[in-house]
Amino acid sequence: MEFVEQVVSAEEKSSIIQDAFDNSRLNLIIFPTEQCNFRCTYCYEDFKIGKMKPELVSSIKKLISRRAPQLSSLEFSWFGGEPLLAFNSIIEILEYTNSLSQDFPNFTNFSNITTNAYSLSVSRFTKLVNNNVKVFQISIDGDNLIHNKTRTLKNGGATFEKIWKNLKAIKETNLEFEIILRIHYHPNNAEKMEPLISKLNSDFYDERFKFYFKAIEDLGGKNSVNIKRMMPNEKLKIKKHLESLVLNRNQIFDLKNSYVCYASKPNSIAIRGDGTLAKCTVALDKEENKLGNINLDGTLNIDSEKLKYWMSGFENWEVNKLACPHKANEIVPNNM
Repeated sequence: MEFVEQVVSAEEKSSIIQDAFDNSRLNLIIFPTEQCNFRCTYCYEDFKIGKMKPELVSSIKKLISRRAPQLSSLEFSWFGGEPLLAFNSIIEILEYTNSLSQDFPNFTNFSNITTNAYSLSVSRFTKLVNNNVKVFQISIDGDNLIHNKTRTLKNGGATFEKIWKNLKAIKETNLEFEIILRIHYHPNNAEKMEPLISKLNSDFYDERFKFYFKAIEDLGGKNSVNIKRMMPNEKLKIKKHLESLVLNRNQIFDLKNSYVCYASKPNSIAIRGDGTLAKCTVALDKEENKLGNINLDGTLNIDSEKLKYWMSGFENWEVNKLACPHKANEIVPNNM
């Protein structure tokens, strides 16, 4: 997560507050599984939690049913692990949610998903899009020679070719979607990215596909020692160079400077694969990120003091805390 670099205007503040505290909006970040078929060399996750059990899926459906009468907008963010390893659970929850629109016509839902796309076949993709999954974030680390060194299968096998094949097949559909290709750069691959961008320009000259250039960050975990850190000016220089190689400027994706992290917003909550509630999808092993749990009847047990930790940026409008409460609160000790 990058820190916000400018002070937002009064108008933007008002809009941010309305979005974050609106009880008619809810963002559910769901980990249908925390297992993964990849073993990326910089990953921070430990894969200790498996797929959601049927009773947990049922509890999430009950939560949605409880909240639907008051909601105008429900946004799902599907995360993992690799969420497509629990594809059936995703579809079960989405189909149930869509069925509620018959009783609550003002209730809408849509989804985004973070996936490695290795098992994202056209049939699966179509079923997801037809269930209002419209935004897909997929990571690429370079062309096949580079990507296959850092984003490997659990057994060490290559992944680039299958991902690329899936993406090209998806491009041939006439579906409406946005695929954000998150292109990772670091000191070892920054000078070798031109072949990949050339392939992107030729194979995906299609504005349904966006290119997001992002430096690899040290997010903790056992792979932290493998990550070479870059100074902010170095990252920005590389980013600008890579963006200059994109033929269609409309395909360049970036976060707004006034971005406020989902973890800061009280109407956003994560449900992990074992039913634990969290705010941040990165600080998974931190005690302050274990807010409570979801009950069998769909009600939530939330530690209000821990919730304040994540919302603390709103108290004095501290921009860095709003952008990344976990990172900012680690730098400045809190009084919990």
